[in-house]
Amino acid sequence: VSFTLWNYTSDNTNQYGDNWNNEDLSLYSRDQCRGLPKPYDGGRALQAALRPHATAIAGVPRTQSFDGKSKTYELKITTAALATPTEVFVPNFQFPSGYAFHTTAGRVEVDKDRQRLRWFLQDAAPAGSVQSLLLW
Repeated sequence: VSFTLWNYTSDNTNQYGDNWNNEDLSLYSRDQCRGLPKPYDGGRALQAALRPHATAIAGVPRTQSFDGKSKTYELKITTAALATPTEVFVPNFQFPSGYAFHTTAGRVEVDKDRQRLRWFLQDAAPAGSVQSLLLW
């Protein structure tokens, strides 16, 4: 099992970091404010932290990956007999001009304002089948 630990420390500074245990893991530092549009101003490591990821899966996740250089995201799932969609957070930060997508089955709804993609598989793929979604 792997994971990434991020935190938000509102009073983080370049000199003192998170003000605890000499750590400097905060995604925000007021010393990094450069006049960028909110909510990104003061953000650190945003290319790594703001990446697409599934927030709800109508089935069982198999793989999920994002390549920050090529801006490609792939999700593979084993489907379940559910009427609810799979939902993916797709940050405008990574895709400011929008994105294209391909699925092996189903239909997709994109809500750019909410930074959300909804993938509906009910009646489009048999339960237990492996399906994939690709964004670029």
